[in-house]
Amino acid sequence: MDAAQTVTPQAPDTDFTFKLRRERPDATAYYVLSKFQKWLLVAILAVSLVWLAFDHILYLTVVNGIFTTF
Repeated sequence: MDAAQTVTPQAPDTDFTFKLRRERPDATAYYVLSKFQKWLLVAILAVSLVWLAFDHILYLTVVNGIFTTF
């Protein structure tokens, strides 16, 4: 390299999410969440309700069974 050639320094690309979204928009978690946010919320709610019902039935059978036995 000659002394006459100058190299302009470039700032490092620190925004990896933006770079990834620009190169592969289907590979980011942001895209997945925006696409499936409603169904993910419905699945979490359904699992929570099933667990709550199971826990309630378990509590009613075990705890009430112990208290009525003694």
